[in-house]
Amino acid sequence: NTASLSEDTIRVRKMEYSALFGAGAVSLGVAGLVAVYKKRGTLSLGPLEYRRGRGCLFYGKPICCTTKAVQKQRDHGSSDAEYHNIAEGSQLLDAGKNDEEIPDVPEIQDQVLQQQQVVYEKNHNAVKFRFVALSGLFVSYVGCSLGMPLAMAPRASCEHGFFWEDHLPFFGIFCITKAFEIYLYVTDK
Repeated sequence: NTASLSEDTIRVRKMEYSALFGAGAVSLGVAGLVAVYKKRGTLSLGPLEYRRGRGCLFYGKPICCTTKAVQKQRDHGSSDAEYHNIAEGSQLLDAGKNDEEIPDVPEIQDQVLQQQQVVYEKNHNAVKFRFVALSGLFVSYVGCSLGMPLAMAPRASCEHGFFWEDHLPFFGIFCITKAFEIYLYVTDK
């Protein structure tokens, strides 16, 4: 029973298990950042951005970890945002000049649906595996969330709650589920 634990024992157990839970959370966070960077080639937080091959940018201007070409661009005053605005504007102008070449929306929708059908048929087994795996992980997650408190209720006390190790199965399934979701995100085409 948790009520019989001394204050020192409780403090030590809190530090040990907090470190364990913290390490799992930090590992998932780092894995998520790596996955986003691998998938998109960029990480951003407000105006601060890190791009593959470009370095660290602040409001589109290089600030560190840049290549020589980016440093040369910085010295000449051109920013990445200016380049994208110019390129986007010229695409809009080009599209406006040739109105007769723009296809109808239903025609585009039919092409997209046909492409999606081809991709689905090619990856049918992978989609089925993903559905079965995520459904199994979800059922185990819900089962653990409901079953662990019921199974461990006799050991709990009103004063201190559950033992820290009683939370580990739930946290383990949570981490496995999130790691699998990150894997699916990275490998999804």
